[in-house]
Amino acid sequence: MSQQAIPRIAVVGGGIAGTLCSLVLKNRGLTPVLIDQAVGGRTNASSDGSNAGGSGGLGGRMRGIGAQFLRASDPRLQAVMAMLAHSNLIQPWKGRFGMLGSQRGGFLPANIVTSRTGSTAGGILGLTRAEPESSTSTQAETINSATDSGDFCQFVQSSSYPTYVGVPSMQDLCPQIASWTDISTIGGTKVMGASMASGGGWILELKQQNSVNTFQQHFDAMVLAIHNPLLASSIVQDIVDAELRAGSFKSIEDAIEQRIPGDNLPLVLKRLTTLSTHLKEVRNEGRRPLYSIQATYPSGFSKSIPFDAVSIPGSRLLQFLANEGSKPGSGSQDDGDVWTGISTSELASYVLDDNAKDDDEKREHVQKILTTEIETLMSQYFGHDDSKVPLPSSVSVKAWRAGICGKGLELEEDSITLSSWRLGICGDFIRRQTAYPTPWEASALSGLEAGERMSSIFL
Repeated sequence: MSQQAIPRIAVVGGGIAGTLCSLVLKNRGLTPVLIDQAVGGRTNASSDGSNAGGSGGLGGRMRGIGAQFLRASDPRLQAVMAMLAHSNLIQPWKGRFGMLGSQRGGFLPANIVTSRTGSTAGGILGLTRAEPESSTSTQAETINSATDSGDFCQFVQSSSYPTYVGVPSMQDLCPQIASWTDISTIGGTKVMGASMASGGGWILELKQQNSVNTFQQHFDAMVLAIHNPLLASSIVQDIVDAELRAGSFKSIEDAIEQRIPGDNLPLVLKRLTTLSTHLKEVRNEGRRPLYSIQATYPSGFSKSIPFDAVSIPGSRLLQFLANEGSKPGSGSQDDGDVWTGISTSELASYVLDDNAKDDDEKREHVQKILTTEIETLMSQYFGHDDSKVPLPSSVSVKAWRAGICGKGLELEEDSITLSSWRLGICGDFIRRQTAYPTPWEASALSGLEAGERMSSIFL
């Protein structure tokens, strides 16, 4: 291919799926352009929004305190992680991992849990879900009855695989991959619309944050790598509508009725309509919200705690807890010991569905609930006295309204490629949710496959 003929591929979404998809496209000699809504401190965009080799606000759900650890059970991803580790973009996290019982239950190291084959997490810990304490408060009853049973993202069950984290932090991984491989980015930019170009490819209508104007760019192909599948649903339906108009058909049924023998397009359009519907259902019904909490405790607080990260299968409020200071590249914690927690999705759903509170009130409510839960869980290491557990000096809480995909499309492949329209779709919602231990691995593998499939269209 000549320099002028190198296809430009729009990769919409700068999370791990979009970043690894772009990495594959770049390595195959194509020109990916990562487009993401988030704004980062290292973006130097030109007037049309492009930023060659920049990092922007990439990271998706890895920004802030979303993804907590990286693992690969699949050999394809293991090879990529080995490359990232060799380049010091990720490092092994060799912490004291395990499970923690709720109701002041004890800590059980991961090697003991995994050696007890055939046992459930609850059975190993001797956990029985306590009935909600009697209360006249409907709110208390709802919270106490909400629980995510099991091992958070198979944190303990899959602990035989090496555990990694991004360095210096998880949110730096995607920007560093983009910068390291000189991938162009358009940061702080939202895709307002996409239409098929007459000569092939896609014309994207883009709008930068804090701008009233939109601008257009033409791409030879497009990969949708955003965890919200509504955009994919809309664009797939747009393809169907455009093809029906081109054939002067009133509907799918009309196209099938007038179908010429050997012409499979009407049947393909019917399947695409079904795909569009299922993508919408995944967003509306399959996404589970989460809250993350990060609390800074007095220096030395962690010395009393016998673990660095735990799943908490018995808690109705908190399902994961980790000491940030135990992670490689975390640096000194002169200001205190930082701990991160992930709420149950049931708690998050209950709070977010409360229309009587605004977002700030919801965060304050969750902050109080989760700090109290952490205090209860940690009290056994401070004489079983809640009052002796040091209070955090600072706390931040963030809502992840689509934190985890509870039900995906349940396809057998990791990504979707519509070659005739040069469109790819990837994300953790493609496969059934038991296919991989973590949503991160599902997203990463989906992005890798989407990059390979899209490359094969042009090479």
